[in-house]
Amino acid sequence: MTFVGSGQFRALVGRMAAVILAIVAFQPRAAEWSSGGNISPGVTYTDNVCLTKNNKKGDWIGTLTPSGFVSANGRNANLSLAGSVQLNSLTDSALNRKGCTGNIDDRERFSPRLTGRFNAVVIDNWMNLNVTARAGQNEVTSRFPGGGDEFDRRGNTNTFYTYSISPVVNRRFKDLVKMNLRYSWDQQFNTNERRATVSDTG
Repeated sequence: MTFVGSGQFRALVGRMAAVILAIVAFQPRAAEWSSGGNISPGVTYTDNVCLTKNNKKGDWIGTLTPSGFVSANGRNANLSLAGSVQLNSLTDSALNRKGCTGNIDDRERFSPRLTGRFNAVVIDNWMNLNVTARAGQNEVTSRFPGGGDEFDRRGNTNTFYTYSISPVVNRRFKDLVKMNLRYSWDQQFNTNERRATVSDTG
């Protein structure tokens, strides 16, 4: 599976967002929109920044977490997006200066938790469209430590982006036969593919 870079992923997301917004915008009745958000700063002190037994050194880690939601409800379409992204101040050079080990060059300095859902009636009494998307993080491999660390101090964290597009055809013929046909296209992108346990799918 060919890895999709961040630029290509942003372009894909942009095209999907354009289609979704176009369907919402052309609803016969204007959609009801609601949104909200905030930014939360924070600071954490750790007495073991390297996450190792033999090299316990302390450090302060600053965080900034923007979060928010957007929802829209129309006559034939509904959209919801929600989540947060935590950014941290811990740099690779700071970990290297303290003699920390691990896959530091591959570590993530952000932690997204995002979900999205879109449902629309494409053709009345005939076809619906369902779209879901999610972003989050998981452990690259259980053979190395630090997979559950929110600051990814050992470089053992993978950021994943998944989406699913599913058109559904529902049709009844003369109250005798009901047809239900569903097709689903699912794909996942990963930022860390250095080991076989993590790979793109689609």
